[in-house]
Amino acid sequence: NVDNKNGEYIQANVPIYKGSSGSPLFNKKLECIGLTTFRLKDNEGVAITSYSYSIPANRINDFLGKYDA
Repeated sequence: NVDNKNGEYIQANVPIYKGSSGSPLFNKKLECIGLTTFRLKDNEGVAITSYSYSIPANRINDFLGKYDA
């Protein structure tokens, strides 16, 4: 549970700016390992840029596999 959001996430120190969520997260081998999703906010609601989270690629593949034609 991160910021009242349940699920499996990858924590990264990549910045997510307004409008950039949904961008791919790559590892050092340039493999897409997730999609950027959200970032933490402080007590005043200001985004903490050093804490961002991504949905793991395997979870996305599982979801999309359910809709294969």
